[in-house]
Amino acid sequence: MEMASFSGSWLSGCLITLIFLQLPAPGSGDARKFHLVPLGGTAELLCPLPLWPGMEPTEVRWLRSPHPQLSQAVHVFRNGKDWDDGQMPEYKGRTVLVRDTQEGNVTLKILNVRLEDQGQYRCQIQIGNLSKEGSVTLQVAVLGSDPDIHVEGYDAGWIKVVCRSVGWFPKPSAEWRDPQGTVLPSLSEVQALDEAELFQTMVSSRVRDSTLGNVFCIIHNSGLGQEKTAVMVIA
Repeated sequence: MEMASFSGSWLSGCLITLIFLQLPAPGSGDARKFHLVPLGGTAELLCPLPLWPGMEPTEVRWLRSPHPQLSQAVHVFRNGKDWDDGQMPEYKGRTVLVRDTQEGNVTLKILNVRLEDQGQYRCQIQIGNLSKEGSVTLQVAVLGSDPDIHVEGYDAGWIKVVCRSVGWFPKPSAEWRDPQGTVLPSLSEVQALDEAELFQTMVSSRVRDSTLGNVFCIIHNSGLGQEKTAVMVIA
């Protein structure tokens, strides 16, 4: 009976190993490998290593990886419980590991997302003595400053108006509109990254000095689905 029990255990271990080795590899264009979250929100990073339903990992490690040799632990789950030994101090109290054994998913939640949280994360899953690894990129969406608008000059009956804003991510769109909501032709549009890796944008247009009413500068963040507007009165 003991021999049968040992044989059954050995076969079970081999089966788990075989299943783990045959896990479906995530596609290179898998949208799950990129995650955009608003500043201050909650990131839900889905590990791009799907498990077969019912499979329980021995260990799950989430790491920050600017360079593999310098990786540090964001969250560690081992033998059925979370471990905070070696966890990066800036993540303490802000991470939760969610395991869905029915769907075969492992998700890392990062609470109160900060700008410095953006970057690449590595997910390592170990079952028995075997491990696999995948990566996902977190990007933080930021709503920039209120648009600053001013008149830059006059030329043959035209007024040149300029709109500028800083601190956006991802890259925003910027435009001028007339009182009827029609988009005005842009004279120039400049967008650049600052030292904090956020976008600053500047767009200029021109209107007739005889125009009565308001013109609007609108800057839109497609990642957040939000925009900021400033108005200039032309009289």
